[in-house]
Amino acid sequence: MSTTTSGSSRARTPRTGNKIPKERFRITAVDAVGLPTSPRKILSRFRSICGVIGRQKFSILQDDFKLVPAAEKDIASLTFKESFDYPAEHEDRLRRAAFKVMGTAWKNFKTKLVGEFVYNPANPDPREKFPWITEQVWEEFHAKKSTPESRARSKAYRLLQTRNQHPHRLGTAGYAGKEEEWQREDEEAEESYTPLVFGDIPHPRARNWARARYQKHDDGTIFMPNAEDQRVYEAIKELVAEQQASQEACSQRREDDLLTKTLGNKEHRGRTRGVGSSVPWKYGFPDYAWQYKKRTSNKAEKDARLEAKIRESIRAKLTSEFDEKLESMRAKIRQEIREEQQIPQAGAAAAHKELGSPTEKRSSCASTELAENPTSVDSAVDHITEPTSCTLTVRVMLTFTVLATEGLAYKPTPETRVHGAQLRADCAKVQVDSVKPEYELFPLKYPPNDEVLSLGNARGTFIQWPKDLIEIRVIARPTTAPGGPPPKRPATAPSAPHAQDRHAQSYDVQLQYDTDFGEDRTEADSKAIHEPPPMKKSRKAHSSPQRITLDKPEEKGRGRGGKVQTSLLAPRKLDLGKGQEETKGKEVKKKYVAPQEFQLGMPLVGDDVLAAMGTACKDLHLYYMEKSNARKPSKATDILGQHDGKPFLGPINYVVIDFKDLFDLYRLRAVDTSLLKCYSLLSWQWCKKHAPEVAFLDLQVVTVTNLQNDRQGMVNYIYDTLWSRRDKEYIMCAYNQYAHWILLVITPKWSTCHYLNSRIDKNAYDWTSIQLAIDEAWAQYVQRGGLRKTGHDTLIHKKDFPVKQQIGDQCGFHVCHNIRLLYREKVKTLAEFEAMMNTYYATVMM
Repeated sequence: MSTTTSGSSRARTPRTGNKIPKERFRITAVDAVGLPTSPRKILSRFRSICGVIGRQKFSILQDDFKLVPAAEKDIASLTFKESFDYPAEHEDRLRRAAFKVMGTAWKNFKTKLVGEFVYNPANPDPREKFPWITEQVWEEFHAKKSTPESRARSKAYRLLQTRNQHPHRLGTAGYAGKEEEWQREDEEAEESYTPLVFGDIPHPRARNWARARYQKHDDGTIFMPNAEDQRVYEAIKELVAEQQASQEACSQRREDDLLTKTLGNKEHRGRTRGVGSSVPWKYGFPDYAWQYKKRTSNKAEKDARLEAKIRESIRAKLTSEFDEKLESMRAKIRQEIREEQQIPQAGAAAAHKELGSPTEKRSSCASTELAENPTSVDSAVDHITEPTSCTLTVRVMLTFTVLATEGLAYKPTPETRVHGAQLRADCAKVQVDSVKPEYELFPLKYPPNDEVLSLGNARGTFIQWPKDLIEIRVIARPTTAPGGPPPKRPATAPSAPHAQDRHAQSYDVQLQYDTDFGEDRTEADSKAIHEPPPMKKSRKAHSSPQRITLDKPEEKGRGRGGKVQTSLLAPRKLDLGKGQEETKGKEVKKKYVAPQEFQLGMPLVGDDVLAAMGTACKDLHLYYMEKSNARKPSKATDILGQHDGKPFLGPINYVVIDFKDLFDLYRLRAVDTSLLKCYSLLSWQWCKKHAPEVAFLDLQVVTVTNLQNDRQGMVNYIYDTLWSRRDKEYIMCAYNQYAHWILLVITPKWSTCHYLNSRIDKNAYDWTSIQLAIDEAWAQYVQRGGLRKTGHDTLIHKKDFPVKQQIGDQCGFHVCHNIRLLYREKVKTLAEFEAMMNTYYATVMM
């Protein structure tokens, strides 16, 4: 074999793989895996540049590529974009393919460092060849890889590598880099009428596998230098001959594929032999795609199937439980009917006539006429003029109904809708208030939605109920004598009427509410007129305040239907022992004094304090009084709110404000985290319109608890916010430590972080922990190239910045005030900022 030499004596430039070319390359086409295919030789550039990025930008101290910090991956991605231009629609696939190549290069680089430097007895210094490795990193890496455990793992991996009996000869470009060269060879062979290389293998994947492992003699003939490769090649030719003899076009299973069968071992997931180490089966075995099990499905389809399954399970369970209870109830009712039938019919009829029925209905055992044509009888609910208390019954037998629930009935009209659905002609709209325990699971004949399927679920909402099963409550009330005007009722509960007044009154049976109202629209307790006051179950303390009613502007009460107008927080006092003449013309006013400690349902402040507050405070106080004094299940002890990720760059989050926190707020006491979160949200809302240069950190993420339990997660959050909000003037965050609130103000363009502390005491507070976390996030921000003051890569922390010092425990209010002051006073320089703060506190606050 002869060799030739070049006429030039100039030595070839040494090859280096540690530099990224300064020029930019254009990618015009990408394959299904994400590797660039056009223009020519772009794949080699792609792999070499990704290899350099993987070796230089990722820390060698990590054990797995999945553990590489997100900040390092972001830097690698930016470096990749500086070298390539490509269509935007290919970005996701290119990014995935690039990180695969980077990860492989990073792993091979660490293997090289271990083999050539760590285990080398001469102990050479790799920093001469790889200058980006610092002395501290190398010492830590050397110590980590020199342990007995690490050496044992390396030995195991070397033994595993020896099992690879078929190494390829493709180079770094892989199969994709050889496609164009092999295609050109085939075209030249066809033009010269010479045999194709491995033309006796019709299967493309098997042929590519063989072409990746052959060599050429000097005379142009090919051969397999590896005996194992030659054996596989011969086996492939034999199998091809068998398939051609049996006229089998191809195998019917992926496991019986030509190359897989001759190699004798199964395919590894995530790669395809003969196609590429990063090509998944989806693209490597397109002929067998119909055999793959679909492992991903539409989320909506999953949710729909799960919802249908749960609904069917609930229906079956409710039906089973109710059938059991219904059967036992029927047996009990049959027994009662048999006992009643033993009573003489005449006696039963006389008793029924004497007792009467308020709704003019007959007894359930004797209503034969009603049973014959129940729909022809006009229903009582059709004659009410306003929402009226009622009871709902369940038809257990043809002529027998049982009371099941109580609620509020509404007059049926053609325009009435229930949960968006048109009201049925044979039903009325009913609001369910209470349900008997034995009918909690009674299924609704016309459920309003998929969640409300039984009477127990319908408590507190509206349903459609058959008219013939609704019984209107009838309450007797006094009426005036014919021709006389209706008597006026006093604003407070009246005292007992005189005897002559009592005789002059006549009574009638009318449909009305449990509560009556006079001409002045003031509520009067009708039961106080006809019944003695109820006995108190528990003795009231002398310090307990009187009963409180709220000033509700012209609002219909639940279950009462009238309009109530009473003075705000006016005490109502029952005085049945005195005559009306004793209080006539007298109006007793007593200011209410709120308790010093929080009591659910009691006012947060006194009448005089509330009267001096703004409209928003009054509305919030009214909402608190309504919710804290409501009946179950409408009664509440807190306020639940929700916000999306836009204000603080996080996921959807919830805010829970306890009513006790409102008590502290109204008393100007300590401000809770949730209240400060709400103030931050309000500030963000205002800044979005009027001060877009201000941003906020989530004070529920930047906490002492997260510093102790999830420090890295908190640092990453601060870094992400700094980078995404790098164009902002201020980034503010309320921070609590030692039960004390301060305001952190990070100004990226000044490389400064101010600690606005309303209680500066160096002996009491140490902010080192939060400072180190912010510094770590700032270092990542600077490394990525974030906006900062020229020549100031280190963040300056000003912890003793002078601000107004607090009195008592009002640090939270100081934080709110400082937030508002900063986003309303727009300053451009650090000197202006500090001068503004000093001037304000010197002239206004002090």
